[in-house]
Amino acid sequence: MTLELITNIMGPQGPIGPMGPVNPDSAPTDEAIGEWVGVPSETRTALLKNGLTGWLHVDGFGAKHDAGVTDSTLAIRAALDAASHGDTIYFPGTGPGAYYKITDTITVTKTNIRFMGAPRDAYASSIRCNVAGKTMILVKAAGFVMENVGLVGDGAIPLGAGATVTGLEVWGDNDGNCDAVVRGTTFQQLKLGARTRGRNVNFDLDTMFSNCLEGIAFDGPDAVFHTGPNREDIRGHAVKNCRFHTNGTLKTHAVIRFTPASKTNGAIVRDNFFDAGGQAAHIVAEGEAATPATSTIRGLSLKDNVHHQVENRAYDLKNVLYSWIDNPNIIGSSSGGVWSEDAILLTNVSRSKVKGVSGNVIGRSGIKMRGCSVVSLKNIDFDSVGMDTAAGTFDVLDVDSTNDQILISDVTANGAPGYGFNGNPTGSALYDGVFVSCVLGTVNSDTVLNKVQRGSNSFVENKHGRLEDIGYKGHDFSSGVAKPVATIATGGNLAGFLLEVEVTAQNGAPLNAYLFARRYVNPNNGAPIVTTLGADAASGVTLTITGTGANVSVSVTVGGTTFGSVRLRTSAPSGSGAVNKRQAAITML
Repeated sequence: MTLELITNIMGPQGPIGPMGPVNPDSAPTDEAIGEWVGVPSETRTALLKNGLTGWLHVDGFGAKHDAGVTDSTLAIRAALDAASHGDTIYFPGTGPGAYYKITDTITVTKTNIRFMGAPRDAYASSIRCNVAGKTMILVKAAGFVMENVGLVGDGAIPLGAGATVTGLEVWGDNDGNCDAVVRGTTFQQLKLGARTRGRNVNFDLDTMFSNCLEGIAFDGPDAVFHTGPNREDIRGHAVKNCRFHTNGTLKTHAVIRFTPASKTNGAIVRDNFFDAGGQAAHIVAEGEAATPATSTIRGLSLKDNVHHQVENRAYDLKNVLYSWIDNPNIIGSSSGGVWSEDAILLTNVSRSKVKGVSGNVIGRSGIKMRGCSVVSLKNIDFDSVGMDTAAGTFDVLDVDSTNDQILISDVTANGAPGYGFNGNPTGSALYDGVFVSCVLGTVNSDTVLNKVQRGSNSFVENKHGRLEDIGYKGHDFSSGVAKPVATIATGGNLAGFLLEVEVTAQNGAPLNAYLFARRYVNPNNGAPIVTTLGADAASGVTLTITGTGANVSVSVTVGGTTFGSVRLRTSAPSGSGAVNKRQAAITML
């Protein structure tokens, strides 16, 4: 019997039978997941908590941005409890008028935690606290990052009036290691936006402080928490590319403050914009004392900042060492009748530099200095200084006799009710200065003249001694009364020097008096031998030269009451070297 294989004999498919029961272990469809995520459910909560490795969404822990209906304090704390070191706590955009309400401090104790909000517009991810005296975020670990989050306190708009809440405190670990970054964050209506109590905290990338009483305080260690050996090594802070808007109700407030307790040793504040008024001084740094160096604020680099509508001081530095103010643009204000103070106030500042200053519409002095030493001012340009005439008469540069070794160059000043330069700093120099429309005059100083090397003298000096010295001074003369005008200190190796004296006097009565005289003077230990060189050109002026020890005194007598100017020049022979140096140094009286 033979069998043949027959293929393709299947007929048409019949109807599909009913579906059996669903396997309980099967995964839900994408459509089902989408529905569950979109509405409150256990699945949605679990996904928000754990949907992305290292990211924890605060809504998954019960936080709600419902404009203060829900207290989200415990929910945010729960997110932190669930986080591992290095995780991100995410705050979604809250939208206009909405925010997460907290009523107590959120404390971060894990390293490298990041608070992340909606990109750039920090208003969209807001946390608000209205409980008086609270600190909103306290960081007691290193590596904290806050990005695109808004912290809002209990103060009023404008200026943060009545605020009692602090936004952020960064303490770092017990040894003061903060290593923290704040980016794109907004601090609003706070008593204090942020305080640091350690080192290496960076505020950057359009972070804004608006309507706060004070912005940032760089402070010293906490007496209880900080126990490490390096707790007082405060350094490495930076404030860059930030905006400070309408801050402070009192002149004692500060937008950025380096406190005496911080003893900061190195910080950068650069490329920031301070604007729209407010009573707070912009940058305040105060060390505990001028000496020793470890008690000062040191190594500040304050560069390329813009200060607009200044109603206080742009810079107020006291007990500061080895620091720079570089290229600030300072524009004052008369908003509400409140003028700015001095644009820059330096008190007990040493071995520091101020350069590239541009200032306009300043209430009081452009730069005021007290007790400073070895400070250079270079490329200084002010227009319209001393606008607050009700408060007094102010100068462009106010540098009194408490200052020493102040080197000033390339000054341009246009408009002041006082002087262009006023004061008697010792061992100082002013050169390349142009002063226009300074009502009381250009330079009012017994120790500094415009375009001279040092003091009221222009001299040539090298290792062989002071070879030539020229001194200038104005005087009021009483008729027939000898007026001491200068003393000349001579070196021990000096045999004699050439002296030229010029006097020009006029009182408009008319009384015109003048003198041009040349003498060769041998000090002769108190009984100088004076030789007349040629005939004097004189009218109504008598010259007297006396001596005490190695010093020679010069007096002039005018035959009438008048005012005038005196110019002295000495020329001494050169010594063969430092050991045999010569000197004839003039001190104008």
